[in-house]
Amino acid sequence: MSIWPALAASASATSATARDDALWLLVSAGLALLSIPGLVLVYAGPLRARERARVAVAALSGAALVVLIWLEVGYGAVYGPAWLPHVLGDPLSATGFQQLTLDPAAIDMRTLAFAAFQTVFPLIAVTILATGAASRMRTTGWLVTVAVWTLAVLLPVEHAVFDLRDGWAARIGVNDFAGGIAVSATAGAACLALALTVGRRRADPGGIAAPARTGRPRAALTTVLGAALVLVGWLALTGGAEAAVDGVATLCWVDTLAGAAGGVLASMVVAAIVGRLSRWSAATTGVVAGVSAVSAGCNVLTPTWSLVIGAVAGAVCGLLLQLPAVRAAGGTADAAMVHLPAAIVSAVFVGVFALGIGFVQTGSPEQFLVQLGATLGAAGYSFAVAWVTGTVYVRASRDRRSHRPPSGATKGVR
Repeated sequence: MSIWPALAASASATSATARDDALWLLVSAGLALLSIPGLVLVYAGPLRARERARVAVAALSGAALVVLIWLEVGYGAVYGPAWLPHVLGDPLSATGFQQLTLDPAAIDMRTLAFAAFQTVFPLIAVTILATGAASRMRTTGWLVTVAVWTLAVLLPVEHAVFDLRDGWAARIGVNDFAGGIAVSATAGAACLALALTVGRRRADPGGIAAPARTGRPRAALTTVLGAALVLVGWLALTGGAEAAVDGVATLCWVDTLAGAAGGVLASMVVAAIVGRLSRWSAATTGVVAGVSAVSAGCNVLTPTWSLVIGAVAGAVCGLLLQLPAVRAAGGTADAAMVHLPAAIVSAVFVGVFALGIGFVQTGSPEQFLVQLGATLGAAGYSFAVAWVTGTVYVRASRDRRSHRPPSGATKGVR
């Protein structure tokens, strides 16, 4: 008879653990969403009011479309049963989360909370893309670009690195704990492709690296506030990615904070030496570069190495933002010069210094090769898809303008 109280206690403990994990996931997801307005403020803060509004609208509309895609086909494509083995899950296996919500009395709250938390990754990725593409694309073209890029790039890459059972990258040992590859590498590469194909922002030559904007205190305050929101959101993102309240979640939180600190300090040192980037631009750039660089390996790196990774990423991104070609791009390449290099730095450090799997501890270059190969492969694929999409958009825009009747040609025609 003593077995029944034991089983009851075990069931109660399991239920309590599930509730704790679900609460942690929901709170983390809510806080991680702060990264969306944070990124908008960081990259659009130095721009004029009209351009800031366009970036905000593009981010909001893109986010709404991503939520729709994630609810209907996204979660199934990433975590559903294999549809294209090792490449993509079944997109229709979790349409509308119906399998998770059919019986309100028997909802698996942890699974539903996990599905809700995973929405944050594509939302942040599309926000990064919006900061570079906004005001250079019409609304229809922008939404088509978001849909194509999300379906063709984001979902397959997330399945590859996040689905530990079937994803090809996860199966060969790639470690992407919180989106270093799935978010930073893909979005940064896509931003670069759109900057090259669609062109610079003509209405405002500003941007985070533009020296003409460095003296505006309002822009400085806006951008620093955005960096603070990004830090809070990324702390929640990396901590919540463990999907449980345990030591790994705590390590990820500490590593993210260390990465941000290293990024800020190194970026400011570079700005002081080179002298082409304002202190507040350097600080905000360092925050974003540091947290982006730590994302992939925050579960397998010590806080000291996270500090070093953040510093290296902050220094590299600070130097890239001061290149004449980047400064002349009017802010369209800023996100690309922060997130893509940070993801590559992350791949190198995870491959060399990760606990238990890096070259330093194992003596094998395997982790370095698969980590760097997956990062560059995902970035290259994302760049190619965004390049094709941007090229098609530019040609369609030219054709539309060429078929437009001259001004006043239809005057007096009824």
